[in-house]
Amino acid sequence: AQSADMIVHGATDGDDLGFRVTCGTLDGDALADVVLSALFADGPSEARPTAGEVYLLRGRTSTPPSGSPSRRLLIDPYTAAVQTPVDLSVATSSGDPALTLHGAGTADQLGFALAVGDLDNDGFSDLLASARRYDRSATLVNTGVVYILNGGATVLMPGPSARTIDLLAGTMRDFYTG
Repeated sequence: AQSADMIVHGATDGDDLGFRVTCGTLDGDALADVVLSALFADGPSEARPTAGEVYLLRGRTSTPPSGSPSRRLLIDPYTAAVQTPVDLSVATSSGDPALTLHGAGTADQLGFALAVGDLDNDGFSDLLASARRYDRSATLVNTGVVYILNGGATVLMPGPSARTIDLLAGTMRDFYTG
């Protein structure tokens, strides 16, 4: 039996990494980037229970070379096969994850739905990420929101300079609200 070329581990217990998975060329380098959601992740410093997180992993032509800090060996306890994990709880020299989005509020569940497509016809795929339990205000609860991250040459920083976008800080515009 053939083993996986790469394994991606969630950052903490109960994150539910892989609730949604999609891919597309968000930075225009012709390599598919992988987008993963962790619906029940708890935001920055685990301060927002079930806020949700979305991770972008840069596309690459091969797995990291042996001995690289991002290639940590893991023995699968069921098959005894050597695996190549990416651990989202630690920064790596390869820059994975290249981008992390943190849900804005407790229980928002960012990453309930993900989609990738060129919405603005600029030649770069754009990312849509929903937070189905987003509260628009104190009286409009669980209205939901869809965030759009426009793709482009700088959406995924080169090298180990990973970006983090905290949606609570208002660094992304929400285009559609439920």
